[in-house]
Amino acid sequence: MTKKTKAWLIVAITLILIGAILFVGVMTVFGWNFRRLSTVEYVTKSYEITESFRNILIDTETLDIEFLPSKNEKTIVECYELKKTYHSVRVVDYSLEIKLQDRAKNWFIGVNFDTPKIIVYMPRGEYSDLTVKATTGDVKVVKDFSFKNVEVKVTTGDLAFEANVTDKIKFKGNTGDVKLKNVSAQQIDLSHTTGETYLTNVKCENLVSSGTTGDASLKNVIVKEKLSVERSTGDITIDGCDAGELYLKATTGDITGSLLSGKVFVAKATTGDISVPQTTTGGKCEIKVTTGDIKIKIK
Repeated sequence: MTKKTKAWLIVAITLILIGAILFVGVMTVFGWNFRRLSTVEYVTKSYEITESFRNILIDTETLDIEFLPSKNEKTIVECYELKKTYHSVRVVDYSLEIKLQDRAKNWFIGVNFDTPKIIVYMPRGEYSDLTVKATTGDVKVVKDFSFKNVEVKVTTGDLAFEANVTDKIKFKGNTGDVKLKNVSAQQIDLSHTTGETYLTNVKCENLVSSGTTGDASLKNVIVKEKLSVERSTGDITIDGCDAGELYLKATTGDITGSLLSGKVFVAKATTGDISVPQTTTGGKCEIKVTTGDIKIKIK
């Protein structure tokens, strides 16, 4: 190593140490609150909805969305958003519409350690259609509400849903987990590229779950007609589930678990072990695996 190289290394290490000391000093002053380093300014805006509505439509880009029961039977929409952008909040033809305006201003350069959010406080009860469209952000709906139809479309974000639906639940996303708990519906259609799926205490007429990468875990899921779960890479686990007809497929991953009643099993694994009950009555249960094991029992 030459003297010149050594000198440059000493300078580099010194600068790194100075930077580290300055960073620790600044963060100590800020109480290690990374949000105070943000160069992006946020504001909170609150809207009280006095008009009647049945449907809810949210069309936005990057933020979390949460539905919570109100304490005073009023509908309040709180938007914690970028100061340079805003959401319009209004009721149109009995539909509560929350839409991002000035989308072009959403493109900015800056340091951001905060998470924008929309919280909708609504009276407990029944509503018609809920539609959510977002680019990045999590969506959470608690058990205090019921809807006729629900459609959630996000590019990156999780869905946590506990409300009842009389007709259909449809979710479509690229990256993110899906969690449905204590939910009933006629149709459930879940599709995402990368992410885990957790279904617990779910009842419906038909259920379809498809994904490229990620496990699917179903516990106490009862489907009257057909249950279909497909994964390219990921395990499929069913615990105490049942359906009139089942179709389970994994390219790379195990399919294991238990059903509540006998089925006519058609199981195939290109590479892996197969263990299924030798029952000859009940609906059809077709299971396919390319690389992985198949192990199903009757609970």
